Amino acid sequence: MMTSQIKSKAKELGFDLVAFSPAKMEEKYLATYESWLKEGHEADMAYMQKIERRRDLTKTLPGAKTVIVL
Repeated sequence: MMTSQIKSKAKELGFDLVAFSPAKMEEKYLATYESWLKEGHEADMAYMQKIERRRDLTKTLPGAKTVIVL
């Protein structure tokens, strides 16, 4: 129920895509992300290097279970 309400509100606000992701990244995705960074694909987006913050978002957002991606 809440998922559909969030998607509806996001669309109303003009977002084309709405997705949901677990707050903790799976290791297989982290390995791919780390390789991507080592290859320099983040270019001048230095914030992408903050992998520890992306590894487990519950450290940044205690109690978070799901992340809304817009």
